Amino acid sequence: MANATNVGISLADVRESVKRMQNEGEKLVVRIQKDARKFVKSTPRPAVPQAIVDLGKQAEKVLRDLEERRAPLVDSLRHRVQALADAVTKTLGVAEAEMVAELAREVTGLTLRIANLERRIDLLAKETKASKKGQAA
Repeated sequence: MANATNVGISLADVRESVKRMQNEGEKLVVRIQKDARKFVKSTPRPAVPQAIVDLGKQAEKVLRDLEERRAPLVDSLRHRVQALADAVTKTLGVAEAEMVAELAREVTGLTLRIANLERRIDLLAKETKASKKGQAA
């Protein structure tokens, strides 16, 4: 087991870093949601075939699903981080390198999930835009 002199990172530093990453992740999700809503609302809705209307409804459903999934993910992350921090505090009083690495892996996983969701939103936006251009032509 590593001690505070070997790790060089205090529990307070780990908590602060995790909290900062969590806040940034939440801000990113909120920004993505706002941008997606703004895009959907600002896009003019001329008379279009039912297929395009259905596509818009699917995009809106995806956005609602993403929004519904965000809160549980954030809560889950908070609980996991708190449990890890409590375990570290209880056993050592300082963060071990392995726990810091595990937190980093979890944050990386969440970052990848957010990036995937962003790609999906971009794809839906492009498809909607392309289908509307096709209708205008």
